Amino acid sequence: MYGAYPKHFFIHHSKSPYSHYHNETYDQLVDAADSTIDPQKQKEFYYALQAFVIKEVPAFYLVHEEKVVATGPSVKGFVITAEDPWLDLSGVYLERK
Repeated sequence: MYGAYPKHFFIHHSKSPYSHYHNETYDQLVDAADSTIDPQKQKEFYYALQAFVIKEVPAFYLVHEEKVVATGPSVKGFVITAEDPWLDLSGVYLERK
């Protein structure tokens, strides 16, 4: 993960330029999860969001692209995560011999 929260929840926030979903309760839960620094509270908000999404189904994906990521032995510091792996390359460097 690229942070302490699952970023995919923000795609459906009504302020997202990629969203066609508008629900005040959903937005409030996303905002609450994003604005707290207490990891336990964040976890509670994200579990609530997960339950909300399962009930409301703001999006139904028919296709999900396959992502292929490759590195070589000289690439150091790269970690593949559950989020989009190419978004955060901080800490990645090439080791020269």
